[in-house]
Amino acid sequence: MILCLLHGCTRRTPPILDIWDSMSSLFESKKDLSPEERALLSSLHDEFDRKFSRSETDITFRVRAKYYPSVEGGLRLASVCEFSHPVFRLPGFEAREPAGIPEDPLDYGLELDPEQVSESEREKYRERAQRRARTAAFDYVACNPDLDAFVTLTFDRSYTDRTSYEETYGRLKIWLANRVARRGLKYVCCPEYHHDGEAIHFHLLCNQKALKFTPSGHVNREGQPIYNLDGWKWGWSTLILIGETETDRDRVSKYIYKYMTKQEGQKIGGRYYLHGGRLNVPTYAFSDDPTEFFAGNDPLYSRNVKVNDSVDFREWNFI
Repeated sequence: MILCLLHGCTRRTPPILDIWDSMSSLFESKKDLSPEERALLSSLHDEFDRKFSRSETDITFRVRAKYYPSVEGGLRLASVCEFSHPVFRLPGFEAREPAGIPEDPLDYGLELDPEQVSESEREKYRERAQRRARTAAFDYVACNPDLDAFVTLTFDRSYTDRTSYEETYGRLKIWLANRVARRGLKYVCCPEYHHDGEAIHFHLLCNQKALKFTPSGHVNREGQPIYNLDGWKWGWSTLILIGETETDRDRVSKYIYKYMTKQEGQKIGGRYYLHGGRLNVPTYAFSDDPTEFFAGNDPLYSRNVKVNDSVDFREWNFI
Protein backbone atom coordinates (compact mmCIF):
# COMPACT_ATOMS: atom_id res chain seq x y z
CA MET A 1 0.00 0.00 0.00
CA ILE A 2 1.06 3.57 -0.65
CA LEU A 3 2.09 5.52 2.44
CA CYS A 4 2.93 9.23 2.18
CA LEU A 5 3.99 11.23 5.25
CA LEU A 6 3.72 14.98 4.75
CA HIS A 7 4.51 17.98 6.98
CA GLY A 8 2.11 20.67 5.75
CA CYS A 9 3.33 20.44 2.15
CA THR A 10 1.65 23.02 -0.10
CA ARG A 11 3.29 22.34 -3.47
CA ARG A 12 0.97 21.99 -6.46
CA THR A 13 3.51 19.90 -8.40
CA PRO A 14 6.75 18.00 -7.86
CA PRO A 15 9.73 20.33 -7.22
CA ILE A 16 11.33 19.64 -10.60
CA LEU A 17 8.22 20.99 -12.34
CA ASP A 18 8.32 24.09 -10.17
CA ILE A 19 11.87 24.66 -11.39
CA TRP A 20 10.81 24.07 -14.98
CA ASP A 21 7.87 26.46 -14.61
CA SER A 22 10.28 29.13 -13.39
CA MET A 23 12.49 28.53 -16.43
CA SER A 24 9.45 28.71 -18.69
CA SER A 25 8.45 32.05 -17.20
CA LEU A 26 11.96 33.33 -17.82
CA PHE A 27 11.91 32.28 -21.45
CA GLU A 28 8.35 33.52 -21.95
CA SER A 29 9.39 36.95 -20.72
CA LYS A 30 11.80 37.25 -23.64
CA LYS A 31 10.02 38.67 -26.66
CA ASP A 32 12.63 37.67 -29.24
CA LEU A 33 12.10 33.89 -29.18
CA SER A 34 11.41 32.42 -32.58
CA PRO A 35 8.31 30.25 -33.17
CA GLU A 36 10.60 27.20 -33.38
CA GLU A 37 12.19 28.01 -30.01
CA ARG A 38 8.79 28.48 -28.38
CA ALA A 39 7.54 25.20 -29.87
CA LEU A 40 10.62 23.39 -28.52
CA LEU A 41 10.09 24.90 -25.08
CA SER A 42 6.45 23.82 -25.09
CA SER A 43 7.29 20.25 -26.11
CA LEU A 44 9.95 19.95 -23.42
CA HIS A 45 7.49 21.20 -20.80
CA ASP A 46 4.90 18.64 -21.94
CA GLU A 47 7.49 15.88 -21.67
CA PHE A 48 8.39 16.93 -18.12
CA ASP A 49 4.70 16.97 -17.23
CA ARG A 50 4.17 13.44 -18.58
CA LYS A 51 7.14 12.08 -16.63
CA PHE A 52 6.55 13.76 -13.29
CA SER A 53 2.81 14.47 -13.00
CA ARG A 54 0.58 12.27 -10.85
CA SER A 55 -2.71 10.62 -11.76
CA GLU A 56 -5.86 10.91 -9.67
CA THR A 57 -5.30 7.44 -8.22
CA ASP A 58 -1.78 8.44 -7.16
CA ILE A 59 -2.92 11.39 -5.05
CA THR A 60 -6.24 10.31 -3.51
CA PHE A 61 -6.61 7.85 -0.65
CA ARG A 62 -9.32 6.32 1.51
CA VAL A 63 -7.37 6.55 4.79
CA ARG A 64 -5.72 9.46 6.58
CA ALA A 65 -3.72 9.27 9.82
CA LYS A 66 -3.09 12.33 11.97
CA TYR A 67 0.08 12.72 14.05
CA TYR A 68 0.98 15.17 16.81
CA PRO A 69 4.51 16.11 17.90
CA SER A 70 5.56 14.27 21.05
CA VAL A 71 7.26 15.84 24.04
CA GLU A 72 10.37 13.78 23.19
CA GLY A 73 10.53 15.35 19.73
CA GLY A 74 9.04 12.57 17.59
CA LEU A 75 5.51 11.96 16.36
CA ARG A 76 2.63 10.16 18.04
CA LEU A 77 -0.52 8.85 16.42
CA ALA A 78 -3.63 10.90 17.20
CA SER A 79 -6.31 9.44 14.94
CA VAL A 80 -6.99 7.37 11.83
CA CYS A 81 -10.07 7.88 9.65
CA GLU A 82 -11.29 5.93 6.66
CA PHE A 83 -13.89 6.43 3.94
CA SER A 84 -15.27 3.65 1.77
CA HIS A 85 -14.25 5.78 -1.26
CA PRO A 86 -10.99 7.67 -2.00
CA VAL A 87 -11.53 11.19 -0.69
CA PHE A 88 -8.29 12.40 0.91
CA ARG A 89 -6.14 14.32 -1.55
CA LEU A 90 -2.43 14.91 -1.06
CA PRO A 91 -1.85 18.52 0.02
CA GLY A 92 -0.99 20.82 -2.86
CA PHE A 93 -2.69 18.87 -5.64
CA GLU A 94 -5.74 20.59 -7.10
CA ALA A 95 -8.82 18.65 -8.12
CA ARG A 96 -9.75 18.77 -11.80
CA GLU A 97 -13.22 17.53 -10.91
CA PRO A 98 -14.99 17.79 -7.55
CA ALA A 99 -14.45 14.66 -5.48
CA GLY A 100 -18.10 14.66 -4.43
CA ILE A 101 -17.41 13.45 -0.89
CA PRO A 102 -16.53 15.93 1.89
CA GLU A 103 -13.80 15.15 4.41
CA ASP A 104 -16.27 15.67 7.24
CA PRO A 105 -18.76 12.82 6.73
CA LEU A 106 -21.62 14.74 8.30
CA ASP A 107 -21.23 17.53 5.72
CA TYR A 108 -22.42 15.27 2.94
CA GLY A 109 -25.34 16.74 1.03
CA LEU A 110 -25.49 19.99 3.04
CA GLU A 111 -25.73 23.35 1.27
CA LEU A 112 -22.87 25.66 2.24
CA ASP A 113 -25.21 28.64 2.51
CA PRO A 114 -27.26 28.11 5.71
CA GLU A 115 -29.90 30.57 4.48
CA GLN A 116 -30.87 28.14 1.72
CA VAL A 117 -31.69 25.21 4.01
CA SER A 118 -34.23 24.38 6.69
CA GLU A 119 -33.91 25.35 10.35
CA SER A 120 -32.94 21.80 11.32
CA GLU A 121 -30.23 21.77 8.66
CA ARG A 122 -29.00 25.17 9.83
CA GLU A 123 -28.69 23.75 13.34
CA LYS A 124 -26.69 20.84 11.98
CA TYR A 125 -24.52 23.34 10.10
CA ARG A 126 -23.83 25.24 13.33
CA GLU A 127 -22.99 22.01 15.14
CA ARG A 128 -20.56 21.03 12.40
CA ALA A 129 -18.92 24.46 12.46
CA GLN A 130 -18.47 24.24 16.22
CA ARG A 131 -17.09 20.70 15.99
CA ARG A 132 -14.56 21.79 13.38
CA ALA A 133 -13.51 24.73 15.56
CA ARG A 134 -13.10 22.48 18.60
CA THR A 135 -11.02 20.00 16.61
CA ALA A 136 -8.82 22.75 15.15
CA ALA A 137 -8.23 24.27 18.60
CA PHE A 138 -7.47 20.82 20.03
CA ASP A 139 -4.95 20.23 17.21
CA TYR A 140 -3.16 23.51 17.90
CA VAL A 141 -2.88 22.81 21.61
CA ALA A 142 -1.78 19.19 21.15
CA CYS A 143 0.80 20.13 18.48
CA ASN A 144 2.46 22.81 20.61
CA PRO A 145 3.77 21.34 23.88
CA ASP A 146 5.29 24.72 24.74
CA LEU A 147 1.80 26.17 25.33
CA ASP A 148 2.49 25.70 29.01
CA ALA A 149 0.70 28.62 30.67
CA PHE A 150 -3.06 28.99 31.21
CA VAL A 151 -3.94 32.70 31.32
CA THR A 152 -7.20 34.50 32.09
CA LEU A 153 -7.52 38.18 31.19
CA THR A 154 -10.37 40.39 32.41
CA PHE A 155 -11.17 44.07 31.95
CA ASP A 156 -11.70 46.92 34.38
CA ARG A 157 -14.92 48.77 33.56
CA SER A 158 -13.12 52.03 34.42
CA TYR A 159 -11.02 51.67 31.26
CA THR A 160 -13.02 49.44 28.93
CA ASP A 161 -16.61 48.67 28.01
CA ARG A 162 -16.47 45.05 29.13
CA THR A 163 -19.66 44.19 27.23
CA SER A 164 -18.22 45.24 23.85
CA TYR A 165 -16.33 42.57 21.92
CA GLU A 166 -14.90 45.20 19.59
CA GLU A 167 -13.44 47.15 22.51
CA THR A 168 -12.24 44.22 24.62
CA TYR A 169 -10.73 42.37 21.67
CA GLY A 170 -9.28 45.61 20.36
CA ARG A 171 -7.32 45.98 23.63
CA LEU A 172 -6.33 42.32 23.63
CA LYS A 173 -5.27 42.29 19.96
CA ILE A 174 -2.72 45.07 20.48
CA TRP A 175 -1.32 43.33 23.56
CA LEU A 176 -1.04 39.99 21.71
CA ALA A 177 0.44 41.44 18.51
CA ASN A 178 3.18 43.21 20.46
CA ARG A 179 4.28 40.02 22.19
CA VAL A 180 4.00 37.87 19.06
CA ALA A 181 6.31 40.27 17.22
CA ARG A 182 8.75 41.03 20.05
CA ARG A 183 8.81 37.89 22.19
CA GLY A 184 7.64 35.04 19.98
CA LEU A 185 4.30 34.58 21.74
CA LYS A 186 2.15 31.64 20.66
CA TYR A 187 -1.43 31.37 21.83
CA VAL A 188 -4.83 29.73 21.51
CA CYS A 189 -7.55 31.95 22.96
CA CYS A 190 -11.23 31.44 23.83
CA PRO A 191 -13.52 34.37 24.67
CA GLU A 192 -16.15 33.83 27.35
CA TYR A 193 -18.96 35.79 28.97
CA HIS A 194 -18.96 36.43 32.72
CA HIS A 195 -21.73 34.94 34.82
CA ASP A 196 -23.79 38.06 34.12
CA GLY A 197 -23.92 37.02 30.44
CA GLU A 198 -22.67 40.43 29.27
CA ALA A 199 -19.08 41.20 30.34
CA ILE A 200 -16.38 39.43 28.30
CA HIS A 201 -13.08 37.92 29.39
CA PHE A 202 -10.53 35.75 27.59
CA HIS A 203 -8.84 32.43 28.38
CA LEU A 204 -5.51 31.75 26.67
CA LEU A 205 -2.96 28.99 26.43
CA CYS A 206 0.46 30.59 25.86
CA ASN A 207 4.15 29.76 25.91
CA GLN A 208 5.37 31.07 29.24
CA LYS A 209 8.82 32.01 27.90
CA ALA A 210 7.15 34.85 25.95
CA LEU A 211 5.53 36.26 29.11
CA LYS A 212 6.65 38.09 32.21
CA PHE A 213 4.78 37.29 35.42
CA THR A 214 5.09 37.50 39.18
CA PRO A 215 3.62 35.42 42.06
CA SER A 216 0.27 36.64 43.36
CA GLY A 217 0.64 34.91 46.71
CA HIS A 218 -2.46 32.77 46.08
CA VAL A 219 -3.12 29.20 44.96
CA ASN A 220 -6.06 27.64 43.09
CA ARG A 221 -8.28 24.81 44.32
CA GLU A 222 -5.66 22.25 43.20
CA GLY A 223 -2.97 24.02 45.19
CA GLN A 224 -1.18 25.39 42.12
CA PRO A 225 0.47 28.81 42.49
CA ILE A 226 -1.32 31.68 40.75
CA TYR A 227 0.71 34.36 39.03
CA ASN A 228 -0.15 37.80 37.65
CA LEU A 229 0.97 38.99 34.23
CA ASP A 230 3.26 41.99 34.03
CA GLY A 231 2.15 44.51 31.44
CA TRP A 232 -1.57 43.76 31.41
CA LYS A 233 -2.93 47.21 32.27
CA TRP A 234 -6.58 46.87 31.24
CA GLY A 235 -7.83 44.85 34.19
CA TRP A 236 -6.92 41.69 36.09
CA SER A 237 -4.90 38.68 35.07
CA THR A 238 -4.11 35.20 36.35
CA LEU A 239 -1.57 32.68 35.08
CA ILE A 240 -1.18 29.02 36.04
CA LEU A 241 1.72 26.90 34.77
CA ILE A 242 0.93 23.56 33.11
CA GLY A 243 2.88 20.35 33.73
CA GLU A 244 5.49 19.11 31.29
CA THR A 245 4.24 15.57 30.56
CA GLU A 246 2.13 14.49 27.58
CA THR A 247 -0.61 13.55 30.05
CA ASP A 248 -0.67 17.14 31.30
CA ARG A 249 -0.80 18.47 27.73
CA ASP A 250 -3.55 16.04 26.69
CA ARG A 251 -5.61 16.99 29.75
CA VAL A 252 -5.39 20.66 28.82
CA SER A 253 -6.26 19.93 25.17
CA LYS A 254 -9.34 18.01 26.25
CA TYR A 255 -10.26 20.76 28.70
CA ILE A 256 -10.26 23.32 25.89
CA TYR A 257 -12.32 20.95 23.73
CA LYS A 258 -14.89 20.45 26.51
CA TYR A 259 -14.86 24.16 27.33
CA MET A 260 -15.76 25.03 23.74
CA THR A 261 -18.48 22.37 23.85
CA LYS A 262 -19.88 24.03 26.98
CA GLN A 263 -20.47 27.21 24.97
CA GLU A 264 -23.20 25.31 23.08
CA GLY A 265 -22.38 26.79 19.70
CA GLN A 266 -22.12 30.34 20.98
CA LYS A 267 -19.66 32.52 19.06
CA ILE A 268 -18.47 35.73 20.69
CA GLY A 269 -17.48 38.29 18.10
CA GLY A 270 -18.15 35.75 15.36
CA ARG A 271 -15.33 33.44 16.48
CA TYR A 272 -15.23 30.27 18.55
CA TYR A 273 -11.54 30.75 19.27
CA LEU A 274 -8.49 32.82 18.26
CA HIS A 275 -4.90 31.79 17.67
CA GLY A 276 -1.61 33.37 16.73
CA GLY A 277 2.16 33.05 16.63
CA ARG A 278 4.23 30.35 14.95
CA LEU A 279 2.02 27.40 15.89
CA ASN A 280 2.83 23.87 14.75
CA VAL A 281 0.13 21.90 12.93
CA PRO A 282 -0.57 18.15 12.65
CA THR A 283 1.34 15.88 10.29
CA TYR A 284 -0.71 13.60 8.05
CA ALA A 285 -0.05 10.26 6.42
CA PHE A 286 -2.18 8.65 3.71
CA SER A 287 -2.93 5.11 2.70
CA ASP A 288 -5.73 2.78 1.58
CA ASP A 289 -5.32 0.41 4.52
CA PRO A 290 -5.93 1.67 8.08
CA THR A 291 -4.10 -1.27 9.64
CA GLU A 292 -0.80 0.17 8.37
CA PHE A 293 -0.99 2.67 11.22
CA PHE A 294 -2.18 0.40 14.03
CA ALA A 295 1.06 -1.40 14.88
CA GLY A 296 1.71 -0.88 18.59
CA ASN A 297 -1.24 1.53 18.91
CA ASP A 298 -4.53 0.73 20.63
CA PRO A 299 -7.41 3.14 19.97
CA LEU A 300 -9.14 4.63 22.97
CA TYR A 301 -12.44 4.83 21.12
CA SER A 302 -13.87 4.71 17.61
CA ARG A 303 -17.00 5.65 15.69
CA ASN A 304 -18.80 4.52 12.52
CA VAL A 305 -20.97 6.84 10.41
CA LYS A 306 -23.25 5.86 7.54
CA VAL A 307 -22.92 8.92 5.31
CA ASN A 308 -25.39 7.64 2.73
CA ASP A 309 -26.29 4.40 0.96
CA SER A 310 -22.91 4.18 -0.75
CA VAL A 311 -20.48 6.00 1.56
CA ASP A 312 -19.30 4.80 4.98
CA PHE A 313 -16.92 6.51 7.40
CA ARG A 314 -14.87 5.09 10.28
CA GLU A 315 -12.59 6.83 12.76
CA TRP A 316 -10.21 5.57 15.46
CA ASN A 317 -8.89 7.97 18.13
CA PHE A 318 -5.72 7.30 20.12
CA ILE A 319 -5.59 10.39 22.38
